[in-house]
Amino acid sequence: MKNLQNRINELIDHHLSALKDLKEINDRNFDSKLESALNHQEKARLLKAQLLKDYDNRILQKFEFELLALAKELKNLYDNIVAEKQSQLSAAAEDLKNVQNKKNIMAYER
Repeated sequence: MKNLQNRINELIDHHLSALKDLKEINDRNFDSKLESALNHQEKARLLKAQLLKDYDNRILQKFEFELLALAKELKNLYDNIVAEKQSQLSAAAEDLKNVQNKKNIMAYER
């Protein structure tokens, strides 16, 4: 059971590291932090698959509540990042549209 607890702690650590990376994302480090978060999540996914193979599901359910809370927080962070980037893209598209309209107006005035 000690080995199981250690592996669950490792799984939690991967989720927490992914959360930390996502919370630290900004425009300058977006690619590296996102890659790091995805790597931690992939390690967590592989570890969870191994746990499901090695242990009975009833035993693992004891740890499900904490893991589910972390998974929900990760989902919310990803959703927020996507929403923010979509907003930035929309604003950039609107700016480009305005520049194009100004260019057209200037061409008509000639």
